[in-house]
Amino acid sequence: MDDIWYLAGDKSLDFNWYSKRIILSGIIFFHILGIYTTTEIFYMNDQSPERFASTEFLNRRLQDSFLISKKAADISNLSRLYSSVRYSGYQRHKN
Repeated sequence: MDDIWYLAGDKSLDFNWYSKRIILSGIIFFHILGIYTTTEIFYMNDQSPERFASTEFLNRRLQDSFLISKKAADISNLSRLYSSVRYSGYQRHKN
């Protein structure tokens, strides 16, 4: 959890340091639990040979998860870029 917040640029040293990590760990836990639960339900109803459809279902859920993570990282990078451009514009206007 700490690496994720560090890479996101978090520099907090107060109570926010703890609260951000607790929130993120809860989100990740429930996300993984959701993937596990839906795959297990799919598996119990899977009639395909050697339950091949369940493996494909799990692979699709994991790919979706990676895509969501990538999109979140892209949004975070855009947000940081916007903040730095806005700050540099403020500095130029201030001078």
